[in-house]
Amino acid sequence: MRSFFLAFAVLILNSVSFSQQPTACEQTIARAFGDAGAYFSDPHDGDPIDLTVGLSALGNADPKDLTLGDAHLYASISDPNARSAIYIPPGGKLIELKEHQKGDPVYVGRFGNGDSYSIIQFPALGQTLSIHHMINVVPGKKLPDGRTKFGEMGEGGGGEWSYRTIDKTKKPPTIWSPSFHYHFEMFAGLASSIDDLKERVSLDKLCTYLTKKGF
Repeated sequence: MRSFFLAFAVLILNSVSFSQQPTACEQTIARAFGDAGAYFSDPHDGDPIDLTVGLSALGNADPKDLTLGDAHLYASISDPNARSAIYIPPGGKLIELKEHQKGDPVYVGRFGNGDSYSIIQFPALGQTLSIHHMINVVPGKKLPDGRTKFGEMGEGGGGEWSYRTIDKTKKPPTIWSPSFHYHFEMFAGLASSIDDLKERVSLDKLCTYLTKKGF
């Protein structure tokens, strides 16, 4: 089955046109969380194509399995090296984390590899969003549209990331490329720590909620 998805990934990568458009949900999340021109890619919304970096067999291995796809917010639909700030939309609550490294803001946790993460609760939805790869995490003033800036893209501090593309006709077949994004994972329930994040859920309710907020 894994070889099927890898072959499928290469097939789509070779045939897809960058004229494809983000879905309505992807556009809503990009407007709510990113700067102007930001692009969000969700491989579980029926369209597994990541327009910024192409189809990654690692990030989009199975559109039907929430644990196997990577939902990413980029600064640009075409430039993986562009950078965007990230914002908390209205209704979101940035959580102070009890477990954080000395010197880190109380809103930043660390995975074993050093990558940073922050947790945003949406009480009206009963769901919690985990976002990875922010640096300079400092909640700012609320903007006229109700959003609050809380982080940036950059190197160091857990903000690094790479994406993988696979082409079995080349050597090596796997290519890792550095660039910038924020990684999104939504969970059921209102979590206050990484250990509380149990059941992955889709971003559908969040999209509906944000659309009603005007995004």
